[in-house]
Amino acid sequence: NHPLNEKSFVSFRELVGLSRIMVSCSCRESIKIYCESLGLSLSGANIETKSSISLLSLVYNGHGVAIIPLSLVNFVNNDTLSIVRITDPTPSQDINLIHFDDKFLSFAARIFMQKLNDSQKVSV
Repeated sequence: NHPLNEKSFVSFRELVGLSRIMVSCSCRESIKIYCESLGLSLSGANIETKSSISLLSLVYNGHGVAIIPLSLVNFVNNDTLSIVRITDPTPSQDINLIHFDDKFLSFAARIFMQKLNDSQKVSV
């Protein structure tokens, strides 16, 4: 039983001092930069792994909490793990799309670009 189990949302600042498990990837670096921009220090994860499955297993076995992207949350199908959304502030990541104006753009690419534009208007 973790103190965060009963919460639906947690402030990013509440994560300072907790044992953390991180995936060693660009996500970890993004979180580090994000913390620094807030003046916070999540000084190094207690455990780092290269596998999302290992990360979830470590959390399941009580070794700490994990900050994971929303895309990975959709794959967590375990009634014993709690998903707690981070707020105040909510971390986000910018996505940039680059294409040549003078080159043919396929129908699929145009639809993808439209979906990206539409998703900017919706807050999660």
